[in-house]
Amino acid sequence: MEYLNQYWKVLTTEFLQRNDKEFQSNAEVFKEGMIADIFGGEQPKPISGRQLQREDEFLNTCLRGIMEIVSSRENLHNAVRYMQRFPSIAGVSKSRFLAYHFEHYLNEAYILSRRLKAHVRIVKKLFRKSNQENRVGATVDSLETLIDAGFNELIGLRGHHVHKSRIKRRELDRLSAMELYLLMPEIKKIVSKIYPSEVRKIKKNLISEISKANESIDELLDNIFKVLGLLIIDKNGKVGYPSAAV
Repeated sequence: MEYLNQYWKVLTTEFLQRNDKEFQSNAEVFKEGMIADIFGGEQPKPISGRQLQREDEFLNTCLRGIMEIVSSRENLHNAVRYMQRFPSIAGVSKSRFLAYHFEHYLNEAYILSRRLKAHVRIVKKLFRKSNQENRVGATVDSLETLIDAGFNELIGLRGHHVHKSRIKRRELDRLSAMELYLLMPEIKKIVSKIYPSEVRKIKKNLISEISKANESIDELLDNIFKVLGLLIIDKNGKVGYPSAAV
């Protein structure tokens, strides 16, 4: 994730540098706010702070977008961790546990694709009425196409929200049927002999499928932020603001 990390680092470094004096002069207020967050106390009164400039608005908008994207990526990778071990909760079958996390993974992948498109569109909007408008606009249009094609191929998301139709997986349906048969005394003995191995196999297959998809998504993300970096990061490794905002 070389280019995503670089993009994140440049934006956060710029933000801290632009706001360093304000952080120092209001250190006690920030400290009170953190204590309130931890212990649930009353938040201090908001500070007026300095007047935001167009550069600040540009930077803050880009930061909000990248924070959401990083959060979605972490959620996708956490899906593998969640599926590694079944919970010891009564009433939750193994098939339902696996199906829940698999469907949740697909939902998160959809959210990530939407957040990526929203971010590149915001970048395009921020560069309007600047000298770079035409170049940025054409580049963003290409990135939107890349995002759609990439997620359609990897996850099978084709312009509709996965909440609208419940994901059906043959292996999960089969596992669910076996759990039903385990409740029938006449065939329980037969099914119980193969059920444990089938659970392990199906879980392994799902984790493998998600892990491979994550690798491809990471590669797609890095390609996208490599291009975005060329638009936003200048030759000195600093944020390159739209010319009209300087």
